[in-house]
Amino acid sequence: MGEVHYVMRRGRRIEVETVDAGIPPEKRRATEPFVKVPLGWAAAAAKAIQSPDTLVLVELLYASWRARSLTFPLSNSRLKQLGVSRKINRECCAT
Repeated sequence: MGEVHYVMRRGRRIEVETVDAGIPPEKRRATEPFVKVPLGWAAAAAKAIQSPDTLVLVELLYASWRARSLTFPLSNSRLKQLGVSRKINRECCAT
């Protein structure tokens, strides 16, 4: 049948039997590998390789996480602080 083991409850030893319900355990979904990167480090890396598009994508991910939603506002002023122009933002978000 099932596996028998004992637990203590209110000073008494109780026999517990594990019953097989016949339902297989849920399989975990395969997740893509990811990394946590400090935004300052990502900004420095994007500037070093002269890729403002990369910085826009990192900022999009951060804004999505912060809003806890797939829809969120993305301010040009935040990107300007990171050294990304409105033109780059528009081009990156248009594709």
